[in-house]
Amino acid sequence: MTSRTPTPNAAQAAIIKGMLQRGDRQQDIVAWFGGAINPGRVSEIKTGRKYKDVAPAPEPELPPPGPYKSH
Repeated sequence: MTSRTPTPNAAQAAIIKGMLQRGDRQQDIVAWFGGAINPGRVSEIKTGRKYKDVAPAPEPELPPPGPYKSH
């Protein structure tokens, strides 16, 4: 039985896009979401494979820049 991480929803994708636009590292984005979203999902959003039409969240809606402490 394989375990698959959940696909982010549109609101999470907007935050991920905003964080990427700001220059956050993919591993920091994964850490912000507590590992609930894996690097593959971040990459799919970054390349436009998923949520192509979702706009990046504006800076005031983003978490503070990483790196983040492990949970």
